[in-house]
Amino acid sequence: MTEKKRPTPFISIGSSSLLVVFLVLSIMIFAVLSFVSAKNDYEYSLKMASEKIAYYQACNRAEETLKTLSADLAKASPDSCSERDGFLIPIDDTRSLSVAYEILPQASGGLTYRITSWKVVMSQPWEGDDTLKLPTF
Repeated sequence: MTEKKRPTPFISIGSSSLLVVFLVLSIMIFAVLSFVSAKNDYEYSLKMASEKIAYYQACNRAEETLKTLSADLAKASPDSCSERDGFLIPIDDTRSLSVAYEILPQASGGLTYRITSWKVVMSQPWEGDDTLKLPTF
């Protein structure tokens, strides 16, 4: 008697191995993309933290300047000062903290000040950055 050969199934052991390889490869690609995204977020957060630190250091220097102004105004006569004034405190190479104030007479006969503006101004014109930072492996 002759034995009939069974037809080989369409899905064999080789195709399941290819499926496993494809899954491992896709998981590796998603892992690399997640790593690159996390690295970029970390670098961005470090940059923002250093900018915030520089801003608050400029705010501290402005407060010290206002403290000396307050001490000078306590000694000044009501006719000796201009009504509006201000100053700039550099934050970094491109930004400065602009503080504007006006001098007001007090009821007790002395002088005091009122802050009219406290804002960050650009000290240089803005130049856009069109470069694209691509990951290197």
